[in-house]
This record gives sequence, C-alpha cells and structure tokens, in this order.
Amino acid sequence: MPDTSVPTPKLLWQPSRTLLRDCNLARYTQWLAQEKNLHFDDYPALWKWSTDHIADFWESLWEYFKIEHHTPYSKVLSGNQMPDFQWFEGATLNYAEHVFRQKTDIRPAIIFQSERHALTEMSWVELENQTASLAHFLRESGIQPGDRVAAFLPNSPHAVVAVLATMSVGAIWSSCSPDFGAASVADRFAQIQPRIFIAVDGYAYGGKAFDKRETVREICELLPSVEKVIFVPFLDENATLLVDKEVVMWNQVVSTRSKSSSFIVHRSQIPSGSSTLPALRAFRKPSFTPMAVICWSI
Repeated sequence: MPDTSVPTPKLLWQPSRTLLRDCNLARYTQWLAQEKNLHFDDYPALWKWSTDHIADFWESLWEYFKIEHHTPYSKVLSGNQMPDFQWFEGATLNYAEHVFRQKTDIRPAIIFQSERHALTEMSWVELENQTASLAHFLRESGIQPGDRVAAFLPNSPHAVVAVLATMSVGAIWSSCSPDFGAASVADRFAQIQPRIFIAVDGYAYGGKAFDKRETVREICELLPSVEKVIFVPFLDENATLLVDKEVVMWNQVVSTRSKSSSFIVHRSQIPSGSSTLPALRAFRKPSFTPMAVICWSI
C-alpha cells in the first residue's frame, strides 16, 4: 500500500494546452503521420518506435529538420555495436552554416551576462561578422581542414564566435574552462596538437577575480605545436600577455574584415551544414566524421 504519510509533492509547472499543441515534438508527430503514415497514441509509443527503428527515426529527423547537405548519404546507419556505428555515410555538411541559417533581425543571437559584465546582446549580424573575421584570420594563418584550434575560455560570446569560425573552415575545436590548471589543460590539448590557442586573461567567480595569465604562459610552454595565441582580455580590458609565441588581440582579429564578399564554409562529413554569409568566402564541407572535440568544465 502507498505510504499516505508522505505528502503529495507540489506541482511546480505543467505545459499549457497551447504549448502541448504547438511544441516541436507535437509538430514532428504530426509530420510523421502526414509524411510517413506513422501514428502514435502517446509519447512512450513514439519513443519505442525511435529505439526499435533507429535508422528510420534518425532519417526522419534529417528530413523533418531539412538538414542541408552538399553530397547525399548512401546509408543512414551501418554497424551493429557502439562505438563502431557509422552515420549518414557520404553526406557532407557544416554545423556553422546551419547555425547561421537561423539568423534573424527579430531577436538577438546571444544574450550574455556575468559577474563582471552587464546584460548585453549580440545581434546575428555582429555574430556573423565576428565569425567571418575570425575565420578569415584562421585561413590567413594557414589553418586547414583537420587542423586543431584549442581554447581556454569561459562561457562567453567569444567561445561561440570561436567555435563557429573554427567549424566553418573545417578545423577541429577543443576547449577547456579557465578554472583548469596548466597541467590539466596541457594533458588534454597535447593529444591533439593545436596550432591556434585562444585564451582569456582570467575570470570571476563568487565575487573574486582570478588572473590566469601565468597559467596561460605555462600552457604555451607545454604546447610546442601552438603557433599563434589569440588573447582575450576578459577580466581586465587593458590586460596584456607576454609569451614566447606570436600574440594577437581578440578585438584586432574580430574587427578585421575579409576582402571577400561571401562566407566560405568547409563541408565535412557528418557531423558538422549551407548558406551564403557576408565576409567569409564559403563554408568548408568536411565529412560527417565528428569535427568538434570539446573538453569543458561547467
């Protein structure tokens, strides 16, 4: 018998009928009925189909979300055991290209606030321009598809710009939070040998400022593969960095416009995305092989 001495938990929130009717899951279920003649009475039934028919489920998502690809896939899924699954073999696309497919003037791309930064917004135009500028810098620095870009960044707009620019040229992205120590960061990044290192001067937490420039210097010494450091004065806008590498300031990089009028994107094999964006030449198109390696501490 149930324990009646335990009070019934208070219901904090439940979706409205309008939200239930208009949510993406509801629209997807309706799409399955219309396009695939698949009908489900409730969520558990939909979930069971998605796990019993894995390839059909993921192909339906590809079609429902209108994934833009530049070469078709020959097969949705091959292999029968992790980690040896192969997804959408032959397809090429770019994640950054897909992100900018959603750009709009109706709402900002990013809303950001931190302990030391007031609430700010970044428009899609500004995000696109900064991404284009950084991607141009990466190409001018000789970064090729498959090269690695590593970052020592907090959750800030800089990180969003950096990962989009990196993926747009087909490079591999990896990042660590600035609360890591030098040895921990080097242990991770040394395995991938990054050519470009993006780093902040420090961060704030719990009302305290943590200057991490000495840590950045140690990391640079431990990573001989790094050719250039992009320095982000996040804690102190007047901060500078002295290391035995070429140092370029973040604002200098993202304010330099490409002479080209289009946004080049490298299309990789899955996963990675298409549109034309100003100030970059074209998206690279890597294969569907994962192009993002992310080491992050929340």
